[in-house]
Amino acid sequence: MSFNNCNNHRPDNDSRRPYYDRDDDYSNSGSNRPNYNQHRPPFFDLCGYDCCDPCCRGPRVYYIECMSPTQPTQPTQPTQPTEPTQPTQPTQPTQPVFACPPNIYIGNSLSNNISIINTNTNTVTSTISLANPPLGISWNPNTNLLYVATPASNTLEVIDANTNKIVATIPVGITPGMAKVNPNTNLIYVPNSGSDNVSVINGSTNQIIATIPVSTYPHGLLVNPNTNLIYVSNLTSHNISVISGATNQIIATVAVGSVPLNFEINTNTNLLYVANRGSDNVSYIDTATNQIVGTIPVGEYPTGVDVDPNSNMIYISNLESGNISVIYGPTNTIVDTIPVGSSPYGIDVNPYTRLAYITNLRDNSVSVIDTSTNKVVKTIPVGSSPMYLSTCMWTDK
Repeated sequence: MSFNNCNNHRPDNDSRRPYYDRDDDYSNSGSNRPNYNQHRPPFFDLCGYDCCDPCCRGPRVYYIECMSPTQPTQPTQPTQPTEPTQPTQPTQPTQPVFACPPNIYIGNSLSNNISIINTNTNTVTSTISLANPPLGISWNPNTNLLYVATPASNTLEVIDANTNKIVATIPVGITPGMAKVNPNTNLIYVPNSGSDNVSVINGSTNQIIATIPVSTYPHGLLVNPNTNLIYVSNLTSHNISVISGATNQIIATVAVGSVPLNFEINTNTNLLYVANRGSDNVSYIDTATNQIVGTIPVGEYPTGVDVDPNSNMIYISNLESGNISVIYGPTNTIVDTIPVGSSPYGIDVNPYTRLAYITNLRDNSVSVIDTSTNKVVKTIPVGSSPMYLSTCMWTDK
C-alpha cells in the first residue's frame, strides 16, 4: 500500500520517538543463587513515519488526509466524483496501517523453542523449534527476519517470520547472548560473552563485517537507531561500552553498578536505565554526556528494563523478588511494586494498549499487566524457562 501527496496527521502527544530493542538477560555469578545459565532480549524502530511512505505503519492511529483541496491535480480527475466530497477520509482514524503481525516472540531456554503469542487474543498461536536454547531475540522490521542468539552453538539463527523457518545460520563469537538490529543500517550486533567482543553482521549478506573488542563478559546490548550508537553491558567489568555505529569504535566507557544486565532509554529524557543485578539497583545515565545522574534501589536481582514513553514510567523486573518495580520518570522514584510470577525476567511494554508482558522463568509463563491499574490481567503458559521476548508491534516509541 502506498499514498501519494498525503498529509500525515497524528495526535498532539505523538513526538515520533523511536523505540529501541530491549534487552533482558541473566547470567548467575553468585554462589548462593540458582544458576540458570541462560539469557534474553526484544527491539526497535520502524522505517519512515511519513504516510506517503509505503511502509508507514502503526499500531499508532494516524489521521491520513490524501486528496486534500490544496492538491492541484484533484480538479483534473472528473472520473473520481467521490474524492472531493471525502477529503478527510473519516474511517482512517480507526484503521491503523500494519506491516507486521501482532506477535510477541518468547524464547524458551530449556525447551529449545520460541512461543509466538498473538497480542490481540493473548494466546500462543504457534511454536518455532530450534536445535539449541534461544537467548537474545531481535526482529528486523524492514525484512521481517528474526535473529536468535544460540550460545551453545556459537551461532546466530535467522528465521523468516512469514514462514517461521530458519533460513540461515551465522557463526559468531564465543557464547553469544544477544542480537540487536539497527533497522536504519540493516546491521545486526551480537555481543559474545566468551570472547569479549561484538560481532557486526551485514543483514543483506549475513556476513560479519567487523568485530569490536569490548570489556569483559559483554552481555546486554541496545541499539539507538536515531543516534547510531550501540550500548553494551559488560557484566564482570561492571560498565557500559558506548560504540559509534559509524566507526565501530568505542567512544565512551561508563562505570555503573555491579553486574549490569540490561537497559532501556527513556526517550522523554534521553536517560539510559541500567539494571544492576549484583547491587540490586538501577543506574540512570545521561546519554548526552555519558555520565551517571543517579541510582535507584529496586528489588532483588533486577534483570529486565522497559520504558513507556506515553506515561513516562520505567518498569524493572526483579528476578528474586518476584515483582516489577514501577519508576516515575520525572522524579526517578518507585511509585508501585507489582507481584507477578516466579522469577520475572524479560519485560516488554505496549504503550498503546497499556499492557506489559513479563516472562516468568520458573513458572514457564508470561504475565500480562494492565499498566493503567498495575494489576496482572492474564497469565499465558509458554515453554520451559522463558527468558527473552521480542515484538514488532510497538517499535515507534
